[in-house]
Amino acid sequence: MLKSGKRIVVLAGGCSPEAQVSRSSGLCVRDALRKNFSNVELIDCHPIDLPRLLLSAQPDCVFSVLHGGVGEDGTVAGLLAMLGIPFVGSGLAA
Repeated sequence: MLKSGKRIVVLAGGCSPEAQVSRSSGLCVRDALRKNFSNVELIDCHPIDLPRLLLSAQPDCVFSVLHGGVGEDGTVAGLLAMLGIPFVGSGLAA
């Protein structure tokens, strides 16, 4: 269980045709998480910048709300696993 003082990053946006839906979903997820966790940040990202953004944010856990392409094909899950960052959702193999 994640303790309330931990840093949670919500990933949203991206470059897919569904980026705006992802942004809207990301805001909802961020707001819901903030009801129980004090350190929640929304990152509107592009896949090319994602490794740099994640390393600079130093999250304890990532909640990805990216849609389409890299948000749903396991790419983000694989990147998070490679970086050793815990995340919500299915792993790379799923």
